[in-house]
Amino acid sequence: MIKGHESPKISLIHLSQAARYSVLALVYLSKREALCFATDISKEMRLSPTFLAKVLQRLAHARLVIGKRGLHGGYRLALAAEKIILADVVSAVDTAMKGERQCVLEMRACSAGRPCVMHHRLKKAEVGLWCALRTTRLSDIAADMLRPS
Repeated sequence: MIKGHESPKISLIHLSQAARYSVLALVYLSKREALCFATDISKEMRLSPTFLAKVLQRLAHARLVIGKRGLHGGYRLALAAEKIILADVVSAVDTAMKGERQCVLEMRACSAGRPCVMHHRLKKAEVGLWCALRTTRLSDIAADMLRPS
């Protein structure tokens, strides 16, 4: 490694805001048995209530949470935290995954058929990220995030 080229404090590969909100909301729900209001989740986890509501709807559509409307409504996990895999969470809410992918260097001609210089290198890193997401359960994240400092 060239001196001065240590790993910077940036990330080229990261989870979307929707995926991050999903994980935080699911961690919150994993520690509660009763239905929880989206407003309570947003306050406790410091999340935008409007965006969180949209994310919770996507999670409900994917059957990762159960949502109930009304005065006695709220959200709860549809499955035990041990059965929820992070790759499923990200797939349920990350709309960017469903569309056309963008080149990290923003080269319009970059594609699998005409890759830029970074294409295959970053594809390997992306495969590593998905491997980590496929092998991590919500219960693993919840235990780590809620551990006292």
